[in-house]
Amino acid sequence: MAYITIKTDADQDSMTLKERVLPSDLESEFFCTHLVERLRWAVEDAHRVCPSAAPAEAAAIGRRLEGLRSD
Repeated sequence: MAYITIKTDADQDSMTLKERVLPSDLESEFFCTHLVERLRWAVEDAHRVCPSAAPAEAAAIGRRLEGLRSD
């Protein structure tokens, strides 16, 4: 089974998202749109908890996620 996991560096037990993804899920535009939205929220939450990423790196992540959303 494939999972997407976003964890913070602050605490090994801290997790902001754990999402099970099936290949068939990715065939749905509705699912993909909402998955990218949940990823964005999780990345933002993780960055608030552990803002160790450089501002330019965080901005680049945001741009990539926005690009995925607009596709």
